Amino acid sequence: MTEPHFTGDKRAIEVKSVSKSFGAYQALKSVSFDIGSNEFFTMLGPSGCGKTTLLRMLAGFESPDAGSILLNGKEVVAIPPHKRRVNTVFQSYALFPHMTLEQNVAYGLENLGWEQGRIKTRVGEMLERVHMGPMARRKPAQLSGGQRQRIALARALAPEPEVLLLDEPLSALDLKLRQAMRDELRTLQRDTGITFVFVTHDQEEALDMSDRIAVLGGGEVQQIGTPAEIYEEPVNRFVADFVGETNFLDVEVLDTTGREATSARPLAFPSPCRQPAQR
Repeated sequence: MTEPHFTGDKRAIEVKSVSKSFGAYQALKSVSFDIGSNEFFTMLGPSGCGKTTLLRMLAGFESPDAGSILLNGKEVVAIPPHKRRVNTVFQSYALFPHMTLEQNVAYGLENLGWEQGRIKTRVGEMLERVHMGPMARRKPAQLSGGQRQRIALARALAPEPEVLLLDEPLSALDLKLRQAMRDELRTLQRDTGITFVFVTHDQEEALDMSDRIAVLGGGEVQQIGTPAEIYEEPVNRFVADFVGETNFLDVEVLDTTGREATSARPLAFPSPCRQPAQR
């Protein structure tokens, strides 16, 4: 595995030797990594790899059997979800169908005890930020899937969380809308300066949007790195097979020097038809 630690000045999240089992099934096996402040960090992997379990632990919906989770240097394992400055955007959006859009966005702020004038100002700001201001009085049933996703984002961002968790939020959208929402998510993350932790099984989403990617498999972190590092320098067969389109060839190794090897034929090479986004 590559170096899991963030090399910048400030860490938003520190996951330290976290393990979790459900009966005989071990979902996570001593997972450790850091996420930087204002980073767009993606957990990528197939179904059952442990990424959603880990996201739920960051949110406070699950507790680890062992290990610790720090948010801005503070241990949060024993802190309930509503007392963490962490919000989650779910795949299903989880909007209140009987409320208008502005009421949906205001709901969390009211629970936090914000003053009504401040709530009104903040709701207006967030609806404008996601380009939904003119539809403030509509209800979720009157919206398209992409519009509902924007409202879910506005509601989650309104209380100014330290971290925003996104649990496969684009998977219910059609291809064209998913591509448009990727750009919107990335712009929102840059504009707000909030740390985004994104969970997906879609390698294209991960390569296009992320500052760094953690590839998970079998309950373990297989590799962490930038999209280019993950794509161009996979550390094992699992990562090479899961990320990008890779051809595997049987080879005879003739000699090794450090990390380099001489062989009769190249071992593996990425397909040129899919490259990570340039930043």
